[in-house]
Amino acid sequence: MDRLGQSASRISIAETEDLSIRIDGLHMAAPTVCVMLSEAHVELKPGEHILILGARGAGKTLFFRAMAGLWPWGAGHIARPGRQLIALIPTRA
Repeated sequence: MDRLGQSASRISIAETEDLSIRIDGLHMAAPTVCVMLSEAHVELKPGEHILILGARGAGKTLFFRAMAGLWPWGAGHIARPGRQLIALIPTRA
């Protein structure tokens, strides 16, 4: 894990005034695998709903950690509303 932090690039996250979420070229680097979205560009507008699907261990949790800024390792860009306007809530506390 220490080598991952030294060798992997970083996911760039920008907080914007826009209320939509834009994801471009997101790749998340984990110790044993690289996880990416099936779409290179995703834009979510206010009021839209999405369903995140994937097999166990496919990177769903890693995706939400990246969205929250808790997992910076990988590549791509995330533009999202400021922290006061967005909530990421886990299924289990």
